[in-house]
Amino acid sequence: MLFVAFLFAAYSGAVQWLSGILRIIPAPTEHWATIIGDVAWPIMIAWLVVRFRQSLRRIIEILIIRFKRDDIDIGNVLKVTRNSTLVPLQADSDDASSDASVTERLLEYISDSANVPIVAAWLNQQGRDALDLREFITLTEYADLRQHAYQQLIEGGA
Repeated sequence: MLFVAFLFAAYSGAVQWLSGILRIIPAPTEHWATIIGDVAWPIMIAWLVVRFRQSLRRIIEILIIRFKRDDIDIGNVLKVTRNSTLVPLQADSDDASSDASVTERLLEYISDSANVPIVAAWLNQQGRDALDLREFITLTEYADLRQHAYQQLIEGGA
């Protein structure tokens, strides 16, 4: 009997302590609901990631294996095949003469539509009138030609 009385006292003490905390919290308002909503989503996403981390890891491993073996076509915008050659840009290179820097500067130069005919005329002077501007900017085989165009058109002030 003494044990039951002790449990009842502990239970009622815990209830009083919890009710005291709940009385301190303001009544639910629109702002309170916004705060709870803003906090609940990140907590829920974090809990899901932690809870299903093994499954998520396996799904990512499967996707990586599939990307290595299969052709990828994303919305007819990006197509990567097993035989595609991808050339990574060196982001840590501050060398202004690197192909990535030259390509970026040429893209900035032709972003002004008035400069597109200037680049096309320069390509015609170089005997490359059949070369598409898109191929000139993107293909690695034209890196030297891009370097010459950069030196003559942008650095030369033409």
